[in-house]
Amino acid sequence: MSWDSDALRTPATAYAQTLAASVSDWFDGRQMTSKKTLFIGLILGTGLFFGLFAYFVGGITATVDPIKSYRYSLTRDELKQRLIETIKANPNLTFKLTDSTGTDRNDLHYHADIFVKVETERYEFHIKFNKENTFWDNNVKSEISLGAAFDFGYKTGGYVKEAPGVDRLIEIFEREIIKKLGENTSR
Repeated sequence: MSWDSDALRTPATAYAQTLAASVSDWFDGRQMTSKKTLFIGLILGTGLFFGLFAYFVGGITATVDPIKSYRYSLTRDELKQRLIETIKANPNLTFKLTDSTGTDRNDLHYHADIFVKVETERYEFHIKFNKENTFWDNNVKSEISLGAAFDFGYKTGGYVKEAPGVDRLIEIFEREIIKKLGENTSR
């Protein structure tokens, strides 16, 4: 006696075979769709990774031109010392060294915040001072760059000269700090 598969087929087994065939067909179609989805996901993930990488590298390495720079014939260390002495001599000024950048210990750029209190007004100035290498002027040895200026009372200032109130803040910075430091060549 031979076993005929159709003869043994019951309604339950027929349903199970039909269901298995449907699931198999669904997975075959789904497998193609999941391959497409995986491919699109990999492309989007790679694009997101490189996009974020470029954004953060660009943000870290981006530099903004200073609002104004002041050149000195002092060495960077002499300028730093004179700046600290000037601020210590005036109780309305506070100096906070915030960072130093560079790879050569002899050519570091120092970043600092200077807080100025004039009567009831408070101002904040972000500066950078560094050794200046100039090709055509050997008298210039160091530079102070005003990177940002803020007025806490009027909530003005910013990182660019065009920001509201920056012109007035430059005048305050020059009156309270630069003129007290001595001779310089501003640009």
